[in-house]
Amino acid sequence: MALARNISARHAATYYEKDDYYTRDRSPSEWQGEGARALGLSGPVDRQTFAALVEGRMSGGATLHRGGGARRGGTDFEFSAPKSFSIQALVNGDRRLIDVHRSAVAIARQRIEATIATRVTERGTMRLEFTRSAVIGQFEHATSRAGDPDLHSHVVVLNLTRRADGQWRSIENAEMFKEQRLMYETYLSELAKGAKDLGYGITIGKHGNPELAHITRAQIEHFSRRSREVEVKLESEGMTRETSTPATKRRAALSTREAKKDYDQAALLAEWIERGQHVGLAQHVPTEGPPLPAVPESELAREAVRFAIDHLSEREAAFGRRDALVKALRAGRGAVTSQAITAELDRRIGAGDLVQDTAGQWLTTRTAIEAEERLLTIELQGRDAVPAIAMAVPRAAEAPALSGLNDGQRSLVELILTTRHRIIGVNGLAGTGKTTALTVARDLTGREGFEFVGLAPSHSAVRALKKSGIESQTVQRWLLDRDAESRLTPRSVVVLDEAGLAGTVTLRAVLERVERAGARAVLVGDVYQYESVEAGRGFAQLQQQGMQTAELSEMVRQREPTLAKAARLSVHEPARALRLLPVIEEKDAAARHTRMARDFGALSPSDQAQTLLLTGSHEARRDINERVRAELGLAGSGEHIRVFSGLSLTAAQKKQLESYQPGLAIRFEKDYRSLGARRGDTARVERVFSDAMIVTLSDGTHRTMSPRRLSGKGWSVGVVEDIEVAAGERVRFTGTNSDAGYRNREQGVVGEISADALTIRRSDGSNLKLGRDRVLSLDYSYAMTGHSAQGLDASRVILEKDTHSRTTGRRSFYTDVTRARDMAVVVTDSSARLAQLVHSDQTQLLALDVVGSSGLTTER
Repeated sequence: MALARNISARHAATYYEKDDYYTRDRSPSEWQGEGARALGLSGPVDRQTFAALVEGRMSGGATLHRGGGARRGGTDFEFSAPKSFSIQALVNGDRRLIDVHRSAVAIARQRIEATIATRVTERGTMRLEFTRSAVIGQFEHATSRAGDPDLHSHVVVLNLTRRADGQWRSIENAEMFKEQRLMYETYLSELAKGAKDLGYGITIGKHGNPELAHITRAQIEHFSRRSREVEVKLESEGMTRETSTPATKRRAALSTREAKKDYDQAALLAEWIERGQHVGLAQHVPTEGPPLPAVPESELAREAVRFAIDHLSEREAAFGRRDALVKALRAGRGAVTSQAITAELDRRIGAGDLVQDTAGQWLTTRTAIEAEERLLTIELQGRDAVPAIAMAVPRAAEAPALSGLNDGQRSLVELILTTRHRIIGVNGLAGTGKTTALTVARDLTGREGFEFVGLAPSHSAVRALKKSGIESQTVQRWLLDRDAESRLTPRSVVVLDEAGLAGTVTLRAVLERVERAGARAVLVGDVYQYESVEAGRGFAQLQQQGMQTAELSEMVRQREPTLAKAARLSVHEPARALRLLPVIEEKDAAARHTRMARDFGALSPSDQAQTLLLTGSHEARRDINERVRAELGLAGSGEHIRVFSGLSLTAAQKKQLESYQPGLAIRFEKDYRSLGARRGDTARVERVFSDAMIVTLSDGTHRTMSPRRLSGKGWSVGVVEDIEVAAGERVRFTGTNSDAGYRNREQGVVGEISADALTIRRSDGSNLKLGRDRVLSLDYSYAMTGHSAQGLDASRVILEKDTHSRTTGRRSFYTDVTRARDMAVVVTDSSARLAQLVHSDQTQLLALDVVGSSGLTTER
């Protein structure tokens, strides 16, 4: 666990006075940094000097800043060794691992020192001067507050630095906090490499951290009482370590923290040894040196960086340099140093494979640049390239359906009929009747001999288009159909709904087909809703370039006046919208989820069918669903079935054997003849080796699978678990199985359950019978995440907005609120903080943004 936090001058002066680290021949503290050396400080940290400096009192009586004990005295970066390292170093007594820890901290500390900066004002303009002159007090400890072995170091960066002109000033530490993930990953990478060089085997632990292979999970848990306290606190708030933010983990750690205790170190060590014996801990001090590397470090670094770039570029057109280093360090743990990773990343930038902005913060790939340039070129070259379908829009008397449209909807129809551009856009806010207008446009273009071809990224959007009479399919299936392009003609109008959810590569592929066939394209979407999970935001980028676009802003979905006003305000003034909605404040996640379940249970069955419960995380979704089932009396009254629950892995991650462990499941989404697996089959991971893994197929046969040799796009990774379903249960499909007859996100109600099958009654009234001997892609549909509810609307929406969730922001608030037709209720832990967060959002950076800030030029 890594914690970084600001500490007050008063706190800093007293917190480290009592040290609990036991060692015979080493000091537990030391001064570090260029600033410390400039002050003549070295060796152990003495309390009086430390206390004076954290209060800003310099030698000679000068005071750096006023503000007393409440002012920022420094920033504390904690580097904590994974538990197995602490056990082996402190209980089993391999002190070499303490030296490895110290060396890893020293290398990570260099990243801290590189971020030391202060504000400088020149001629009224403020800038940052990176001084790299740090005054650091470093403290080493060996015990957690719960009395467990816990090797960790506090690197306390005091709030003072020396500028180039010799003046001492306070530190602007924003860059330090941005760097903290990379600092800790650098530490873990060096720690794993050092341990491996000593001859230790390294494995991946519970939270993705490296662990010593000979220490068992049970032994780690036994010596992790403090960690468990934090996890229990997070669980009480509906979160885990993986889903919570650093600030949330820090808050949980502080709220569960007991006062520091003085331990008799000899007695404590004896207790640790006794406890270790109780859980089967045995001495394990490797005597052999590190094995000779079979692959040069430069090649290992190349593989690690390649993985990082492939992984990040799948979902982001541009990504942070820090993020690339973090992912590469994780991929190369135990085998490659942080120095080698950094050198390889810089080599790829120098070779032109990657482009970096002038500030050295953002990266993009040549592939992403070319995809964006090609996308924009197709649109530009398509301007004035086709004849208009009609010279003018018919009069209402000739097309009565036009009279029922508002101005925005009529502008959509007019644009499609009269444009001379091959590619046009429709940017419509949520609930503005885009599909209704498209239906009218389809009928009018049909009179002129043109045919609509409907596409959408999601099955829910495809179903909506089909209901409007537009024959449609998913864009993924259309692109896989090699004959689809041959069916396009100059009289084809390809309508891509939810275009904002299509990544740049997907959008480019669609428009390339349209261009080659001489056809036309209408891109329909909403730039204010969720962005694509795939890399890029081509729909918005095309509009920025000037693509001819019809704007629909008159919302027609909301039927209640106050809700309608809130929906309109949620686009650009979300805080005002929030004030118009009922807001329930419950700080505790369990209380929020219970309240949502009770309110849902109090509704009539028909009203429940018209109610959406929305939240931001899968953990919260699961908890709310379980509470709803209990509220409805369904818990304990049904039968158990096996379902597949997928993990969100990129293709790059799925190709890495490090992503697998025994017990995980693989769901095949296409046939793999070499494995004997068919689409829809589920396999279980049995054993993982260095170059392959053994999986068991659903028929019981064993196969050897080498993910690196496959594309990474034909299967999903997840877990198979038992869930209970009862008659009357509302469920949804979480995957597509054409052979079984269901589509992703399709909803239904559980009917009859027999010993070997269950029946799902679908919304169209038809029944689907599924065998219970197979693993199903099924889940409860009472609560959903905002993303999984894409394309749905309801009479009532009860939305949880946890202000500590990464998903809470402007896009999610607007998208979720506008799903409601009659009522939207917000449940949150803090209405005041939520009012601030609904104005914030992170928008994907484009590849061409990086190019523009790198000094490079492109031509189209």
